[in-house]
Amino acid sequence: MASAPSSLCQMCVVLFLALSLGRCSVEQMTWKQDAVIKNAIFHQDLLFTMTDRLSAIDCGRRCSQTENCVSFTFTRHSSSRGACRGHSSSLTSQTPSSTEPGTEAYCFVGKKVWLDPAEQQLQSDWVRKKCATDLDCPADNATCFRNMVCLCLPGYYYSHKGDNCVPECSPADLQTGFMDYPSGLLNSHVLHYVPSGVSLLQCQRYCTRDAVCRAITFVRSSGMCMTHHVTPLDADDVHVCWFPDMTPHFYSQLTCA
Repeated sequence: MASAPSSLCQMCVVLFLALSLGRCSVEQMTWKQDAVIKNAIFHQDLLFTMTDRLSAIDCGRRCSQTENCVSFTFTRHSSSRGACRGHSSSLTSQTPSSTEPGTEAYCFVGKKVWLDPAEQQLQSDWVRKKCATDLDCPADNATCFRNMVCLCLPGYYYSHKGDNCVPECSPADLQTGFMDYPSGLLNSHVLHYVPSGVSLLQCQRYCTRDAVCRAITFVRSSGMCMTHHVTPLDADDVHVCWFPDMTPHFYSQLTCA
């Protein structure tokens, strides 16, 4: 799919659409609503029209699945009905053909393919290496976690590119691999909570399919799952509670590019 320069859209509303690519990956599409173009209908480079029980998300999904679609308008007719029009060019370069109240314009910003957590492994000579002290873990900001294995300091992101540990990672650079901390518990800032019955992989999938999730806490014996948008590095915040030795809990944090 071709992409339109993000500068052509002034952000008002952002749509994140998760499209399944099969069993092991998901494609996240991002659209931004144009804050300038309002109540305008366009006919140039029209690819499709839809009218039914639609939302802006339905319209974005159809455009994402249509070859060459880079923009669309959505007209809300009622709380549950609307009209969608997809275009192969940026609407900012077109002259409106007519006006219709309640019409919003969106442009394509970008996409990212998220691999299933089971498919992205950490390729490193030192990660999970057996150790006795921090000196056995050569990377910056690495630690001998519980005097057993080399990991990044809790809250630091493992960087695939640098094979080291970094304190920050932008949303665009988050990967779907995880660094695991047996007995770790982050007991705050919960995005998603399942009291029982899920597997570790299912819990990690909840996180990778949430645009703001950074980490999970899991209990293997009960299948309890919590997802978080903070990490132990945020523990200076009085509302973030990090406990490194809380068996049977299990903390797992996303990695970085």
